[in-house]
Amino acid sequence: MPWKESLKLDQRYQFVNESKRKIYSHKELCEKYNISRVTGYKWLERFDQGGYPALEDASRKPHNNASQLSEEAIIQIIQLKQAHPPWGAKKLQALMGAGAPSLSSVNRILEKAGLVKKRRKRRIDTSAHTMRNRIKPEAVNDVWTVDFKGWWVDKSRNRLNPLTVRDEMSRYLFAAELLPRQTGALVKEVFQDVFRKNGLPKVIRSDNGSPFASSKSILGLTKLSAWWISLGILPDRIDPGKPYQNGGHERMHLDIKKEIQPFHRSNMKRVQRALNNWRKEFNTIRPHEALNMQTPDSVYCKSTRRYAGDIDELIYPLGTEIRKVSNKGEISVKGNRIFLSEALAGYCIGLENTDIQKHLVWFGNFHLGLLDLSLYKFYPREK
Repeated sequence: MPWKESLKLDQRYQFVNESKRKIYSHKELCEKYNISRVTGYKWLERFDQGGYPALEDASRKPHNNASQLSEEAIIQIIQLKQAHPPWGAKKLQALMGAGAPSLSSVNRILEKAGLVKKRRKRRIDTSAHTMRNRIKPEAVNDVWTVDFKGWWVDKSRNRLNPLTVRDEMSRYLFAAELLPRQTGALVKEVFQDVFRKNGLPKVIRSDNGSPFASSKSILGLTKLSAWWISLGILPDRIDPGKPYQNGGHERMHLDIKKEIQPFHRSNMKRVQRALNNWRKEFNTIRPHEALNMQTPDSVYCKSTRRYAGDIDELIYPLGTEIRKVSNKGEISVKGNRIFLSEALAGYCIGLENTDIQKHLVWFGNFHLGLLDLSLYKFYPREK
């Protein structure tokens, strides 16, 4: 138990004096002063080492504080912050390497220099739902994420639409490409280049906007997401109106908004050049807290699933009935035209018999739904 606050120093003097006179046992004396035996021994030891002055409270001032940093360290912290304004104390400390000041010291220097902007805390929506497929990466290339950052215009009033693709586990940013339009064909070209360089992921997560998903197609399929499936990649979408379910990607877009958008509006080529430099810094220089202050480039490795071009023909198990989807999104079964989706046009789907009248409909390894031949009607599986 602690000493009484009143006359604390006098009580210690009296305790020591009575202990030296051997009037009471140590236990009895500690009970008299309402302290533990450990506390009693501590103050007796201090008295033996330093006399009465040692009974005073020691200063609680930290031994290593910002005021004790060398001028060189303070200048380095400020220079790093000025070179990387959006970066916090942890990233700056990591860049300083071995012998860097403590995190609290870096923070104090930044605050005293007026280089820290206070953030307004936001309430967290505790009712938020999880991702539709609840897929979480366990290794690099398990889940990639893709999205368009909000567009801005250059000096010629041309819209700049930044498309970004990243690996969820390593945070490695594969692409940050400015596109003139948000079309599936242009996005596919970006992905083809990324796939050639890095291989294929298992899952690609996106929001529910075009060209990643469509509210008018079964399971939200688009030509782009159907192409992913044909390559053995599973689309994974966040819930509508829940961008925070792809929070890491959104946070990266906020960095682009702060660091690139306000300063680069000249023309698309120059903005793309600035974005390329930013992506290189993001991957190879900027430490990431989620990676234990490592860089994405030091964590990421290419996928072992190589991209050899588009699939000409999907392979289905023996016994599966094969039907080609027409340009109108239809298949023909016993002379009946059954609509599936225009997103599947040109691909072959597989019909797996479950009984005489019902077939499971497959697109590669992706289960689309059920075909009821008694009504010649297709029932998509739940999204």
